[in-house]
Amino acid sequence: MIDLELGFMRSRYSVRIAYALAAFATPYLITGCNSGPTRPETVTVNGKATLDGEPLSGVTVVFQPAQPSETVISSSGSLQGDGTFQLTTFEQFDGATPGEFTVMLQPDATLMKSPPAVKPQTVTISKEGYTASSPLVINFEGQKGKKGASSAMIGPRP
Repeated sequence: MIDLELGFMRSRYSVRIAYALAAFATPYLITGCNSGPTRPETVTVNGKATLDGEPLSGVTVVFQPAQPSETVISSSGSLQGDGTFQLTTFEQFDGATPGEFTVMLQPDATLMKSPPAVKPQTVTISKEGYTASSPLVINFEGQKGKKGASSAMIGPRP
């Protein structure tokens, strides 16, 4: 009789423990299978920026979506000494989401160098992107003798 009661008690506790484990583990299993919202696809964007034909450096080139969208996300890249840049959206140098962007210059956070005044321009990034062999060329042209009066031209792929 004692063995039967112990067997019954073990079974009852085993069922309770199993239910408790299932209740505790289910939310983790469900959220573990879902890694969250998916990110929009990015394409590689390498480029070069010049000011009056000379490499532009020490500032950040910023690509802001021309129209707000869940699939077109802002990206940026620091201009190197030779004027080259690689865009970053989510992870370093992952590129940009395809779409239409307004291109602007901002101070580089590490150098705090003021960018030249340029008129923001619009550029479209296709699903093919821009690579080192076919970079996006941005030629900013300043008006000589007029401080802060510049215009920007976005060139096609070479």
